[in-house]
Amino acid sequence: MRKQEVYVNHLSFGGRDAVAATLSNDFIHLVDIEAKKSKQTLDVAKRVIDPSQTPHVISVFDLRKCTDPVLTIKESHSDSINTLAFMRDGRHLISGGSDGLLNIFNASYGKEDQALQSTCSVGSSIARAGCLSKRLIYACTDDNKCSVFVPNSPDDVDYLFIVICFRSITPIYDYDDFRRNGVEGRFLVDALKGGVDERPVALLECDPEGTLYVRTVSKDGKNSEVVMEWKGHTDIVRSAAYNNRLLVTGGEDGKIVVKNVDLRPEGGKAEKRKDKQDDEKNNSKHKDKKRKRSERLESLTECTNFCGIIV
Repeated sequence: MRKQEVYVNHLSFGGRDAVAATLSNDFIHLVDIEAKKSKQTLDVAKRVIDPSQTPHVISVFDLRKCTDPVLTIKESHSDSINTLAFMRDGRHLISGGSDGLLNIFNASYGKEDQALQSTCSVGSSIARAGCLSKRLIYACTDDNKCSVFVPNSPDDVDYLFIVICFRSITPIYDYDDFRRNGVEGRFLVDALKGGVDERPVALLECDPEGTLYVRTVSKDGKNSEVVMEWKGHTDIVRSAAYNNRLLVTGGEDGKIVVKNVDLRPEGGKAEKRKDKQDDEKNNSKHKDKKRKRSERLESLTECTNFCGIIV
């Protein structure tokens, strides 16, 4: 299979029905999911900081004045920083790196020693990290493990459990390794918020052909079960974004794929009565608008092939 020249590195929701897609050619596309097209393109090829001189630096900017960073973090990681995510309060920043450290910073401070709130070590290079809910944060590693933590406060984080998805003799540090060797035929892409308290974590996995699997995990981390499987891509999936309603995935085939994913039991039927009571509080105009919107989203499959847009 010919490898695409442009592929999707990372995805992030920016609003209810829009995602930001970071591409391998240093462009960011802002994509309208309903319209199935890119609304704006940002060229980020010009680097603010030379990575050869400062390979482990995080710079936080105030978008109202981007001339100088309001916070620069240089000493908290000793190796490459692979993932960043803000917590739900918008002030605390989670970082994960190849040094196996999961750090939490308060971005409202201007000095690094004051900003660093807590550090957790997971023992392996971190590929993805973020928040699953107000009370759960996670880190996915290159050796296909997912560690889950409870942030009682930004400076008081308790380890909850670790899920070993697939056992591998050696960690997979790049996607070519995965193609050559494989790990039981699958790769851990990211963690998602589960649908119920009994299964608060869901893991997104893929195989080299682009087939995707969703595995839900019990609250003690001891039991897991694959609850969904579908053919979404034709190559390895690199990134995913989930908003409790839509799962957006992007990978090395250069495509963004959108799928309706409901992780509640039987697609939410258990809460049908509560939903009905809530609907009765809304007027008929609002319900019609909501129904039409839902019908449009249910029809979404493949959204955009970026290889046909940017070359």
